[in-house]
Formats: sequence, C-alpha cells, structure tokens
Amino acid sequence: MPSKSITKRQQFWRDHVLAAAAYEGSIVKYAKAHSLKTKDIYQWKTALTKRGLLPADKAPASNDFIAVQPVVPVAIGDQTEMTCRLTLTCGVVLEFFAPLDSAVLPTLFAAIQRN
Repeated sequence: MPSKSITKRQQFWRDHVLAAAAYEGSIVKYAKAHSLKTKDIYQWKTALTKRGLLPADKAPASNDFIAVQPVVPVAIGDQTEMTCRLTLTCGVVLEFFAPLDSAVLPTLFAAIQRN
C-alpha cells in the first residue's frame, strides 16, 4: 500500500492496474475478463502514477539494444555454438543457441521488462 492516502476508488483501480500488468495475456483480455474498459485501465494508470500512487514506468528508449550480433552457427560434436547475441544497455547479454522465431520475441522482451 502506498504511503499517501488513497480512496477506495483509487485502490480499486490501482489493484486492477497492477493485476493487469502482471496478467499473462494482454490488457484487452484482462479488461474483458473483468468487465472493464481497456481505456479506463490506461487512464487510471496515468492518473495514479501522476499522484504517486503507482511507480512510474521507465519508457523504453529507441536504443535499448547496444548491439545485435548474428553469429554463424558452428557445430562442435552434438552442440551448436550460439547463433545470436543481444546486448541490452543495462549490461544484460542474451545469447541464443537456436534460430530465433520472430513470434517469440515479443514474449521474450515482455519477460525481460518485467524483471
């Protein structure tokens, strides 16, 4: 619970905004599952953040990646060397040992942002 005083209505929407953010599906699916309007979730998220009742999201910069380095796979016995390395600005390095499927990337990036 935030240290600032919060009304029951603000608490109701704060709970939904936080639950929607943690929801495995989309905000649209969360809203539909809880009979809410997607627009209301976004509006309350903005309002509660401005009031200091929610932490501000760090907006992703257009240069969140330092480098993407494709690597030619090299087989060593039954193992294959990595095929791609992504380096994030925070210093995290992701190395992939199988070809990347573009359908998996949004899920991967969402998981990274949550942590």
